Amino acid sequence: TSDNPNGTPPTCQELQPAKTREADVRMAISSGSPVDCTVLGVALQTSLEDENALLCTITDSCTFSDFTCEHDSQNNVISMEFVLNQIYNLMDKNILDNDVKRIEAAAPDLEIVINAKKKRSAVTLSGVTFDSGSIETSCPDRTVKVNNECITCPPGQGLNDDETGCDVCPIGSWSPGGYVPCNTCLGTHTTTRGKGSTNVFSCVPTETVCVVKGERDLNGDMIPPTGSRITPNTTVTAVCPEGKNQAFRVGNRFQCDADVYPACFHMCNLAEFNETDFATRFIEQDFERRWYFHNEAIVINCLEKYEYKYENSFISRSHVVTCDNGKIDMGRCHRKNNEIVMIAAIGSVCVALAVSLLVILCIFLRKQTKKKRKMLEQKKKELM
Repeated sequence: TSDNPNGTPPTCQELQPAKTREADVRMAISSGSPVDCTVLGVALQTSLEDENALLCTITDSCTFSDFTCEHDSQNNVISMEFVLNQIYNLMDKNILDNDVKRIEAAAPDLEIVINAKKKRSAVTLSGVTFDSGSIETSCPDRTVKVNNECITCPPGQGLNDDETGCDVCPIGSWSPGGYVPCNTCLGTHTTTRGKGSTNVFSCVPTETVCVVKGERDLNGDMIPPTGSRITPNTTVTAVCPEGKNQAFRVGNRFQCDADVYPACFHMCNLAEFNETDFATRFIEQDFERRWYFHNEAIVINCLEKYEYKYENSFISRSHVVTCDNGKIDMGRCHRKNNEIVMIAAIGSVCVALAVSLLVILCIFLRKQTKKKRKMLEQKKKELM
């Protein structure tokens, strides 16, 4: 857990003998007439002991006392109440606890025989019901009651404000245990790495404590868990839920004080595409049909004589697509249009012809220019 990232087992504390422990038991029995309470109490104890439902009186671990009864003539029921006082091994709460459970289990089948020594006047009562059985424990001075047992606070826990129990020392405090409250770390810049610290050496500078960040829906489960207080350079491992993983070439292990924890993304499963999907797209099936990571590139090749088309232009037989958080657009290959090819070829021929004609024209003009120069030179000579 975040409070215990290292999985340290809880500290056990020695039990202390209780000052007193008693069980108050309430039962009822069907009867059309009242019965002497003293006689009924003895008969009830005897019946419970005979059924091995009441063992603490047999082993002298408790006493059977304070028996009272009251007859309800309207409902023909005798209500009964008695107290079991534990007098032996007062550290063991199970002595009374187990007897109360046995009494409850035996009650429906219990038969109480009154005046058994006088056979003619013996009366057997049945129809017993168990109403309640509460156990109360009082503890000696400088101990507290926890779950009906007496203890002093274990290390890492301190006495609560009303001195009736032990509380785990919160972050920034410590306790060696005993009948004392938790101690606060000295200074404003000291704290503890977790709850339940046991000594003053647990107090460390705040800058040496890093709280594990991360959100389960975004980053997955953190190990140690989110909220754990550890050293800044401790390695944290992020475990994404099934079907998700970190992005391509992004690791799942990082230091606690990392600025950003890696996110979990849905993966792309190319195995979901069948042969018909590729055939209708005119794509070659020459890649791994597996799970791909977010941002992982996949090279898709078109079938022969097919190419990818981009903005009305054919670009290449190969095309790169990327897994995008569980989604991938495989695209579609197109067959080249022959008319476009022909137009492109004619265009090339026309360009070549135009260049040739331009060259011929240039040569012709050059020759004409030379011819005119010769004629002008000849006329000049004649005039001289």
